[in-house]
Amino acid sequence: MLVYSVIASLTELPEIAAVQFMVEGKVEESIWGHIDTSSPLMPDEHFIAR
Repeated sequence: MLVYSVIASLTELPEIAAVQFMVEGKVEESIWGHIDTSSPLMPDEHFIAR
């Protein structure tokens, strides 16, 4: 949920459509082995409360 909260917040800005997670300028393959972050992530409506 935390990752998708960050993505949802950042993609509220008109110039951001997806979020790529990097550490020291290098793409992270996953976050703690739970979420594939090897490519940019877009918001997921499933995690956004209405």
